[in-house]
Amino acid sequence: MQKDLEPVVRGYYSDEVHQRAEGTLGPYFRVLYTILRRISEKEELSETEKARYGNLVRSQLSSAEVALIAANALTTASNDFKRFVIEFRLLKYLPPGGYGSILERIYPEEAFAPRD
Repeated sequence: MQKDLEPVVRGYYSDEVHQRAEGTLGPYFRVLYTILRRISEKEELSETEKARYGNLVRSQLSSAEVALIAANALTTASNDFKRFVIEFRLLKYLPPGGYGSILERIYPEEAFAPRD
């Protein structure tokens, strides 16, 4: 993991994406964050059930969405979204190369691992 890349990605995302598309992406990210937080914090769910529900959410995300979510999760505006990106292994299906190779240098291996 290279922490020195994190501020670069965070700055680029904030300047180039967030400022231009917050009105469109913000509500989407907030709903996704809330769903994942509720799954994570629901004491009545077993770890297996949490993984299963997280996998359902993850299965609906395109590679482009995952890359944007991962970049957004690095910003202070996203609260602790990064925690859920890692916990629910949202980067598992991010294709190698491109954004994936950059994010692999920021996020721990756990974020890319299966959660079955």
